[in-house]
Amino acid sequence: MNSLSKIIDIYSETIQTNPNLAWDHFLLGEALVDLGFLDEAMTLYQKAIELSPDANWFEIGLGKVLTKQENHEQAIYLYSKLGLTLLSLDKLNDAIASYRAGIEFDPQSWELHHSLADVLQRQGEIEAAIPHYQEAIAINPSYGWSHHNLGWCLIKQGKIESAISCFRAATEIDSQEETYQQSLFEAVNSIKDSIEHYRLSCLQQQEGKLTDAIDNFQKAIELNHNLTFVYGFWDEAVTLYQKAMELNPDPNWFQIGLGEILTTQEKQEKAINLYNKLGLIWLSLEKLDYAINSYRAGIKFYPESWELHHSLADVLQRQGEIEEAIAHYQQAIAINPSYGWSHHNMGWCLIKQGKIESAISCFREATEIDSEEETYQQSLSEALNSTFEKTRQS
Repeated sequence: MNSLSKIIDIYSETIQTNPNLAWDHFLLGEALVDLGFLDEAMTLYQKAIELSPDANWFEIGLGKVLTKQENHEQAIYLYSKLGLTLLSLDKLNDAIASYRAGIEFDPQSWELHHSLADVLQRQGEIEAAIPHYQEAIAINPSYGWSHHNLGWCLIKQGKIESAISCFRAATEIDSQEETYQQSLFEAVNSIKDSIEHYRLSCLQQQEGKLTDAIDNFQKAIELNHNLTFVYGFWDEAVTLYQKAMELNPDPNWFQIGLGEILTTQEKQEKAINLYNKLGLIWLSLEKLDYAINSYRAGIKFYPESWELHHSLADVLQRQGEIEEAIAHYQQAIAINPSYGWSHHNMGWCLIKQGKIESAISCFREATEIDSEEETYQQSLSEALNSTFEKTRQS
C-alpha cells in the first residue's frame, strides 16, 4: 500500500467516525483527485462546502488542485462540476469565480464561457454576460443554447433585431427545440407591438394628447430601444422627450430612453445633434446639471465632437467651473479651430482667472475668424482697456 492510499484510508476512517468534519472531506477529495477519481472527489468537495458554506473552499485549495491536473479534459470537467455544485448551494459569486478560473486555465473552453455567461445573466450582469456568450459561439457555433441565451441578453438591452438573429440561429441548429421557437415568436411580436405603440403615439401627438403620446412612446422604446432610428423618427422623438421632461423634469427620462437609443447608433451626425438638442431642452428648464450630463454622455461616445465640447464648456462656465470649462473649450478649438465663439468664450474664462494677456489672444483669434462680429470686437476692446488701466495705475 503506497502513502497516498494510506492517507485515503486515514481520512476515510476519520470521516466515518465524525462525518461533520468539512476539512477532512476536502482533503480526502484532494487525495482522490490525485488518483483520478474525479466524481468521488467532487462529491466530497460538495459535502465539505455544505458543512462549511462560509469557508472560501475555492480559494484555499480547490482551484490549486484543479490547475495541477495533467489531464486537460478532466481539469475542465472539474471546474464545470464545481461551478454546478456551488450553484446548487446558491453560491453564485463562488460559481463565477470557479468558471473564471477555469477560463484562465483554458480560454478556449466554450463550455466554461457559456456557463459563466449563464450565471452572469442570472445576476443581471448583462454587459458582462454577452462577451462570454459571444466567445462560446466563436469557439463552438453549433451549440444552440449559447445563441438563444445571448438573444435574451440582447432583449434586455432592447436590441430586438439582434436578438431575433440569435433566436433564428438557434432554431437553425435545432428546429425541434420548442424553447427556441417560442423565444423567436415572442421577439418578433414585440417588434410589432413596438411599432403599434409608436404609431399610436404619433396619432395622439397630432391630436394634442401629449401625455398619452409620451406614455405610448416610452412603451415603444422599452420594447425596442432602436425604434426611432430604425424608422427615422428623429424630430418626433425630440418633441416627445421635450414634452416629457417639461411634465416631469427628471433625469431618468434621459437615462431610460433617448440616451440609450443614441449610444447604439451609427448615425453620428444625427446623434450628436440630438445630444445637443437634449442639452438645450434641459437648459430651457434651468436644469444645468442635467444638461451637463447630456453633453458628457455625448462626448463619451463622440469625443471628436467639437460642438459637444463647446456646449459643455458653456454650461460649466455658467456654473463657475472655470478650469474644466477651459479644458473643453481647448478641446473644441483643437478639433475645430475656425469656430470663433470657442476662442471668445474661453477668453472670458481666462479673464475670470486674471489672465488678461491670454484672454486678449483669444479675443484676437475670434476677430480674425470673423471681423464683422461686434461681440468679439467689444470683448477685445474691454480686455485691452483693462490692461491699459492696470498699466496706467501702476
